[in-house]
Amino acid sequence: MTLSFLFAIVRYQVKLLFRDWILWLLFLALLVTTLIYQLNIQGTFSGTGGNFYSMLPSFIPATNAWFFNLLQVLPLLYLSGNYIYRNRKLDTLAVIDSRAQGNASCTGGMSLGIVIVFLFFGAISLFLGILVNLFASKLAFNGWYSLFYLFTYIVPTTIFLTGFSFFVVYLTRNRLFSFILLIGYLLLTVVFLPDACQGLFDPFALHVPNIFSDMVGFPDPWGYFFHRFCWLLCGVGFFSAAVVLSRRLPNSAREKRLWRFVCVICFILGVGSGMTFYLRYQGAVEARRLYRDVYVHYNSYPKVTLLDLDLDYESRGNRLSVDCRLRVRNQNKEHVENLLLYLNPSLELESARVDGKDIPWKRDEQVLLLYSGLAAGEECEVEIRYSGKIDERICHVDIPDKTFFDLSDRGDFTCRFGKRFAYLGEAYTLLTPECLWYPVCTPPVNPGNVYAVDKHFFNSTLKVSGIGDKAVFSQGASFKEREVTLFRSTKPLVGLSLVVGRYTGDMLPVDSVQYGYYVYPGHGDYFNGLEVVPDSLPGVISSFSKAGHGKPYPFDRYFFVETPLSFCSFYRVSRNGSGYVQPEMYFFPEQMIGIPLPNFKEEIVRMEEEDRVNRRGVLTPFRYEMRVLERTIRQVMFYTKIVKGQPINVLNKFDKKEIFVNNPYTDFPLYNDYTISFCSREYPVLDVLLNQMIYMADVEEYMRVVSSKTRSGVINNVGVRHYLSKNSFSDALSDMSFSPTWLNDLFRIKIDQLKDILLLYSSSEKLNKFLIDFVRQHTFEQVDFETLNVAYKQEFGIDLSEFLPQWYLENKVPAYIIRDFKMEKIIEPEVIKNLDVKKRYKVQASIYNVGEVDGIISFGFATDRGSQRRNFLIKKKEGKRIEWIGDGIDYSVSLFTNIARNIPETRGITPQEGFTTTDTVQRIEQLPFSYFQPPANEIIVNEDDEGFRVIQPKSRLLLGRLLGQREEGYITIDGSSSYAGEFPVWTYLAAPSYAYGDITEGFVSKKAGRGDFSVEWHAPIEKTGMYEIFVYMTPIPCYTCGRYMYNWRNLIPTNTIQLFQYYQVTCDEGVKEIPLDVNIDWKAEKGGWVSLGRFKLTLGEHVVTLSDKSNASDFNIYADAVKWVYLEDK
Repeated sequence: MTLSFLFAIVRYQVKLLFRDWILWLLFLALLVTTLIYQLNIQGTFSGTGGNFYSMLPSFIPATNAWFFNLLQVLPLLYLSGNYIYRNRKLDTLAVIDSRAQGNASCTGGMSLGIVIVFLFFGAISLFLGILVNLFASKLAFNGWYSLFYLFTYIVPTTIFLTGFSFFVVYLTRNRLFSFILLIGYLLLTVVFLPDACQGLFDPFALHVPNIFSDMVGFPDPWGYFFHRFCWLLCGVGFFSAAVVLSRRLPNSAREKRLWRFVCVICFILGVGSGMTFYLRYQGAVEARRLYRDVYVHYNSYPKVTLLDLDLDYESRGNRLSVDCRLRVRNQNKEHVENLLLYLNPSLELESARVDGKDIPWKRDEQVLLLYSGLAAGEECEVEIRYSGKIDERICHVDIPDKTFFDLSDRGDFTCRFGKRFAYLGEAYTLLTPECLWYPVCTPPVNPGNVYAVDKHFFNSTLKVSGIGDKAVFSQGASFKEREVTLFRSTKPLVGLSLVVGRYTGDMLPVDSVQYGYYVYPGHGDYFNGLEVVPDSLPGVISSFSKAGHGKPYPFDRYFFVETPLSFCSFYRVSRNGSGYVQPEMYFFPEQMIGIPLPNFKEEIVRMEEEDRVNRRGVLTPFRYEMRVLERTIRQVMFYTKIVKGQPINVLNKFDKKEIFVNNPYTDFPLYNDYTISFCSREYPVLDVLLNQMIYMADVEEYMRVVSSKTRSGVINNVGVRHYLSKNSFSDALSDMSFSPTWLNDLFRIKIDQLKDILLLYSSSEKLNKFLIDFVRQHTFEQVDFETLNVAYKQEFGIDLSEFLPQWYLENKVPAYIIRDFKMEKIIEPEVIKNLDVKKRYKVQASIYNVGEVDGIISFGFATDRGSQRRNFLIKKKEGKRIEWIGDGIDYSVSLFTNIARNIPETRGITPQEGFTTTDTVQRIEQLPFSYFQPPANEIIVNEDDEGFRVIQPKSRLLLGRLLGQREEGYITIDGSSSYAGEFPVWTYLAAPSYAYGDITEGFVSKKAGRGDFSVEWHAPIEKTGMYEIFVYMTPIPCYTCGRYMYNWRNLIPTNTIQLFQYYQVTCDEGVKEIPLDVNIDWKAEKGGWVSLGRFKLTLGEHVVTLSDKSNASDFNIYADAVKWVYLEDK
């Protein structure tokens, strides 16, 4: 093979490709698609520029390279399918094929020509990205990024795809088969393999971290390069194999042996590079398993309590050196033979002393065992010196590996951020308690029981040196002396963090709290130019601290510190938050990427327009900016759930579905989990629940003073309540399949249940006051549950441990039949009328518990004293009529069934005109079960009864599954707004206070069809005679979809055409079809029974059938209950 002949082939190949107009069209489509996407998503004039994925300079070339990398398969498939066909006829390469040159020259020249052409268009694509960067973006330009992605992202993929295509074509020698094989492989790679083994089998690197952070650079450079070298070398290997498989006779046998050798070597090196990539991942999996086992092994060892921590920290590039002093106390009842500490396994211990004496020690991964005992109640001082690097794999070992290594939520589909959990380097350092960078007496996690984690409150002193002119942040008051920065805690802490880097920012005191806001130089325009942000942010946060948490911020400092894009932490339900929030510190991601911020300028325009439409006074620009800022801060920092951050891209511009997840940026732990800890060996989860209950008490009492109109709500999660009907709270805590988002709802539901039990013995005000006073007495302490129980027993005379076992282990729930729920205004005597007294109402409800366990029902209402609640115990198989008097009730009363099988779990009632009474007696009467049954001459079959059957063809059921339709369970419909939905199969819906039902107020619905689907009500007729048959009509009429929409508060159809449902009734005269016009046959706001007619029925089973046939297609058929009323014997 001579270079001159090789270059000649390359030149001819390039000319041939550039003459192919189809190839030009394919590349033109690729370039236009990429350019339109980037202008639409990352351009400043598109309305989304500056929002989410146009915030870092590397995003633009990375997105461009990602699109080219993936879409280049289209022209490549065209070329691969063209080779066999082209070689069957004369063309410009025929003269070269006839020359006495080796196969390597011919095949290599053709493949190299293809690679050059592809890289030419790749360079053009990246150049267009540069133009977007320069003229349609505010981002700084960095040409290095474009070169980096061209040669490390595009080149390996292009070479692999070219070499693999040549190999397949030369191997199969069949145009169609090679084309199918290539298509199959590419689909397999793109659809099924991009996430396997962290993206090892994906030559496109679709999900491999690929973004440069302005703060720390590339997240995992070694992993990235191993991955790209793997596919680059495999591409060369496939090219070598194609040379061996070439049909032309080689010039010599030695040439063929040479290329076989090259092929083997390239595959060995490529597979070796891939194996190195995989082993780094597998090594992390094994290390995490080992660390978990060590935690579990030492979990039963007695541990001492950390009181004081003094650290002398020295930075040494990517290493650290620390002299540490700890004061510890043995608070166990027995003697501790050895002191147990936890330290990052990569940190090397140099010396250990206890009370000034050198002692022997043992390391077992993250465990440090000091051979020195300590008697019960005694204290000692421990001194250790250590140095080394940080092993990030020790972080979050309680998080499942699937979640820990999943990168799908770390970026856009074009830009992957990667995951880092600690940083230790010359330019930047970020260490949190999670990485065990300082010794502690109790581990930060407990894989054996994630809720059984002791929190010790300690005082700390930290001296930091060796950082040069970089900024440094940690907890406590800071003092700087020459090159040493000293931090001394002013409040006890549960953890210590350290941040070192180049930051700009300032501090601003608000209400005795020092607020700091620090960002990387050049960053900070997160709020799209809102002018109020720099000075107003601390004040907004301070005011929301009281409104959002019911009490002032508990620490002296509150620093907001920007962290690298790849820094990751996980929301833990067991901690009510994530590691993004530390005592006195709030870590937010680089350029706020990942936090669902709105387009602030668009929000201001929308607010102004809304005020004009509603004829409200238009505010000043300053007030609008403050409103937008306040709402954003409230959503990001104070909500426990947020809409999952979605990148602004073409795909989810069409997908408007909002997915709610636990909010990792909530600062809830600062006000609760970092200020008090509850310890219970029997019920470790009480620490989480009691902190949430205290939070609720703080907010309720604060709002009781600020706004009497505030109402308490309930968690509306039917799935959780259904789970509790078959499983206990204890089961859910150990169920690894339980959704974290649902787990948060489960906690709230169980908190409400526990609180309802406590409110049987006291009022809400007294319970809240007790909890708030108890926390004030024990702030920054770890409190044993027994201490709380003793205090509660002294206050209310109730032992909490008497009902906690049932609350924790019960795996059944009650179910209620509710009748006569009404609210009547009390007519006062003339003497009282002349006095300035509050209106009084009598509230009544008849309730029967058909469940197998006792339950509590609650009446919720608001007065001028705030939200109120009255609870009543309903034992199993017991019926009660409850009548009580409410003073100063504001407008309405809600009835909560709490944890029960009832759907919906809330019913509401308001005073009705003419509903009055003079009865002021409060009473509770026992009622028999027969009171709650229909009259003897009636038979009612509801959609949840055994007599109700759904008929739908099996061949059509697949459609419902593919469209995400649920096969069981109810979808609850909120009656506060119009509803439109299309259901391809019969779907169960619950409608509060509108549908018929005892346990479930619901119905089934399906979009109108051809009559293939139907429902049936079967009734056993035991008396021959005349019956009138009624169907229950829900006043939402039919939840119509498409152009037939109803406002089901006002029940005014937008189209007055007739809409029919067709019923069939079996009777003595055969089967009668009865059309029912859903527009005119009822108007009652609450719905009601509508007669189908009178029919003569004989003994036996009779059926009413409703098909999905209708006279309109954009229409939802719906079916509720059917009633047979016996009239006379004939």
